[in-house]
Amino acid sequence: MKKEILAKNYYDEISKNYDELYGSEQEEKIRVITQKFKEIILCSERILDAGAGTGILNNFLKNKDLTSLDVSPKMLEKNKNNKKIIGSITNMPFKNKEFDLVFCITVLQDLNENEIEKAIKEIKRISEKAIISFLKRSSKKETIIKFLKKLTKIDKIVELKKDIVLLVIF
Repeated sequence: MKKEILAKNYYDEISKNYDELYGSEQEEKIRVITQKFKEIILCSERILDAGAGTGILNNFLKNKDLTSLDVSPKMLEKNKNNKKIIGSITNMPFKNKEFDLVFCITVLQDLNENEIEKAIKEIKRISEKAIISFLKRSSKKETIIKFLKKLTKIDKIVELKKDIVLLVIF
């Protein structure tokens, strides 16, 4: 929980300037991800953006039932989605299999090993499948892959410039 609290505090601090600092990079990444996984997205109605931040994904999923979850209240204040929940990816307030698809874009790398495992188990509990990305150069890369292989079926891997993106099926 300590890393998650640090992440919350960090993102609360940078929330005012997040879109200026990282918005265009995140937008380009999400554009590519939504194109690469278009068929999966089309077949999914109820979608969770876990670690939604300011809501960049909202623009790409306008006709979907999208819920935004983030640990940072200040990031969610900037998110224009009308379904927003302040909460932890390691203990999500949703029913089993409530979502068809979960997006988890560059979130897991901000957690410690125990939290990474909990987060993947939570995503598995609430969803049928997930699109998960993390930075290629993350020191947590091997830990994330280890838990994904242990707890899921990795269906597709796409390498972007800075990120690895996986489609996992539960």
